[in-house]
Amino acid sequence: MSDELDLHDTRLLEDVVIHGVYLDLFKAKIDQRKEEIRVRACVGRDPRPAAFVKMVEKLTKWSGQQADALQTLKEMIEKSDSKVEAERTSAAASQKKKPKSYSSTKPPHHVKSSRKGKEARTSAH
Repeated sequence: MSDELDLHDTRLLEDVVIHGVYLDLFKAKIDQRKEEIRVRACVGRDPRPAAFVKMVEKLTKWSGQQADALQTLKEMIEKSDSKVEAERTSAAASQKKKPKSYSSTKPPHHVKSSRKGKEARTSAH
């Protein structure tokens, strides 16, 4: 099997077999000591007409689940957008309520200006 699949890494080959078993492509047993796989049954390459009905049912169910997931994501995005917009509106409203501060033009009351400091700054430039 490893030659047919061109997989010479034993662990990778085991992963492929395990994945195939989980997908119900075949029923097999891995014997690690003997390094062999015993396949008991496998899915035919050409599905029977009855299998198409099951495939359509599964695909229809899957499609519905995807549509539901998409709708849920859209709702989550809308909620998030609404929340962001509400926060922006709230922030803008709180900015309008704040009185303008002119203290930046006057030095704080605890800072004393000295004549020497002004002269020093003037002469340094």
